[in-house]
Amino acid sequence: VLNIEQVEVASLTAYPNPFDNNTTIDFQANSSGVYNISIFNLNGNEIMNNNVTFSTGKQSILIDETMIQTSGIYYVYIKGSNKISVAKIIKI
Repeated sequence: VLNIEQVEVASLTAYPNPFDNNTTIDFQANSSGVYNISIFNLNGNEIMNNNVTFSTGKQSILIDETMIQTSGIYYVYIKGSNKISVAKIIKI
């Protein structure tokens, strides 16, 4: 269980945003390990959930049209051991 005071919240960079076919999410991994990547639509439905291992440093994730097929607004969450990063992305 994480205490809310222990969690660092950071933003992600998404480009291009809005996007048609794909967008790239950049973030900084403060430590090596497994990160959970999830995408939610505005209704709160989870449309993707993957665990990915990253090394320390700048990381990029490609979100393509196979992951998000319908136009709309989505939220991408990347959760590490003590960090939650969030990006709002728009598919046109």
